Amino acid sequence: MNGVYTGLGTQIKDGDRIGLFPTNMALIFAEIPDVNSFRIKVKFFHDLVGLEKSELYVKILEGSTLNSIIKKLNLSNQMSNHKILVNGKQLDDYNSVIIANDKIEILPA
Repeated sequence: MNGVYTGLGTQIKDGDRIGLFPTNMALIFAEIPDVNSFRIKVKFFHDLVGLEKSELYVKILEGSTLNSIIKKLNLSNQMSNHKILVNGKQLDDYNSVIIANDKIEILPA
């Protein structure tokens, strides 16, 4: 799903890209994370547990959502006290797809 191997039972959301393969192909599966990937800058305006910098560059796959970036940074448990701006506008839908050159800012709520 979205270029990443997932097993049965994974929830599919609107906009997800799905590839189905027969079980006998499982042995030849190889994930290539650099295909259609790009880096985005994430700025933090508040101390978040586990992060030492106020600015990070995160490598993501094309089609990644804001939620997948939050999970990648291990911030899922901390987001209830923060708001997120994407290109200067508050974004409440964490399933929104992030594209190249988007600017993400995480601020205290």
